[in-house]
Amino acid sequence: MSQPPPITYKKIAAYGLFQGLGAYAVVGYSPMTMFVTGVVATQYGFDLVTLGVMLSFLTILDMIWDPAIGRLSDTRKTRFGQRRPWIIAGAILTTAVGLVLFYPRDMMSIWYFVVLYGLLNLTGSMFQVPMQAMGTAITRDYRSRDKLYMTLPIFVLTIGGGFNLLPQLPIFETTRLTVEVLALSICIFGLLSLPAIWVMFRSFPEEEYFAIQPKAEKEGVKENFRQIWHLLKENKPFLFYIVVQTVGGIGTAAMGGLMFFWFDGYLGIGDAFTQIGLGFVIIGLIAPIIGVQITKFISRRKLFVIGTLLSSINGLVMFFLTPGTPYVLEIFIFSNVVFSGIITVILGAVTFGILADVVDYGRFKTRQEGAGLYISTNLIIRKAQTAVLGGAGIAIVGYFGFVAGADTQTEEASMALRVMVAGLPFLSSLFIGIAMWWFPLTKRRMEIIAKRLNQRAERSQRNSPVEGGNSAIASTHPATAEPAIES
Repeated sequence: MSQPPPITYKKIAAYGLFQGLGAYAVVGYSPMTMFVTGVVATQYGFDLVTLGVMLSFLTILDMIWDPAIGRLSDTRKTRFGQRRPWIIAGAILTTAVGLVLFYPRDMMSIWYFVVLYGLLNLTGSMFQVPMQAMGTAITRDYRSRDKLYMTLPIFVLTIGGGFNLLPQLPIFETTRLTVEVLALSICIFGLLSLPAIWVMFRSFPEEEYFAIQPKAEKEGVKENFRQIWHLLKENKPFLFYIVVQTVGGIGTAAMGGLMFFWFDGYLGIGDAFTQIGLGFVIIGLIAPIIGVQITKFISRRKLFVIGTLLSSINGLVMFFLTPGTPYVLEIFIFSNVVFSGIITVILGAVTFGILADVVDYGRFKTRQEGAGLYISTNLIIRKAQTAVLGGAGIAIVGYFGFVAGADTQTEEASMALRVMVAGLPFLSSLFIGIAMWWFPLTKRRMEIIAKRLNQRAERSQRNSPVEGGNSAIASTHPATAEPAIES
């Protein structure tokens, strides 16, 4: 195989089916993760300072298991496949841990929650890292990649958007988001995830699409770390992207851990969760259609810069919203759903495209498969931000007197919440938008890299074909050397 088969909407739907169900798993970096800690803390009355500090420590574990999962899924092939065993095991274990964690009870220890939530992050990584790594191998040419990642949200939001309807079911006493709703959500994920995985791998057979980098039978820990360091060091565009996201993601991470407190405990519009969520879904279904058309004229890098700068305006609007603001719900929905929602969905699609580009650059530069490693490193940064900064945000507002579930809040607590939810995201978006203008992987450069990778794979297939569908990784024979790619 010289390049992946053409991408079709039917295949995009097959890939998006399992991703959409990921919203019901409320793990890792699914859209619903930001509400979990707020819901549980409010329902069981956790001390926010203690909870914030404990969640921050979970990051240390993420830094161990995420790259390990990514590296193993890149380099180890079992009789059941390469990525498939990780995804299946992750889905099953996530269901089991989630049911134990969210099973409704009168009281819950904060230690019990943090330990099980840490396990939920681990099991979530087991299927999220390999699944996202798969996406980088489905397409290679620039336009097809735009088509994939701009269309994917339509299927993901159509399926995952059903989460927002769960609080409306008559089996619940309130329309608020509660632990009981999260428990039902995990059950839905458990029932449907394995059939969805079957559909995904039926559409994307591993032997046809995905490559494995051969390894020596005996390779010690030191050699493994040397290989990881080599893959990261040689991929300068990836390092550039990670640095920008690490610094610029501070505001978004701080906001994520406090979002439930913001609209439920501060603005007092928690009963409108379903309307807000469905608004995001509706706009999210429109946004990819707009994005597909825009990418015909604007490259991913430029679209990312423009979208990030525009999304910063939402931070200003959010900062000036207070419980006494007239039409607070309408303004909240308009700013977050209509304005920020469209841009956020497009930015999310563009971000996945950029990550796929840096993975291809790594394949070209190092001649090794590192998709799992790059994806897991990116997830580490994002989850570390969510845990450390999200946890710090919770601790900070708790320090200033914010009490989860209280009818009223002090002026100091309200101001701390406004700064963390709106002020920091505004500044972070400005930084990312400006910095990403200098991202080195332009459209022209990626078109050249895609062409070189396809040529390399064709030569490898002719000269030294590798059994097991490994033709996507070029031979290391000197004859396959290409001239450098100009910036």
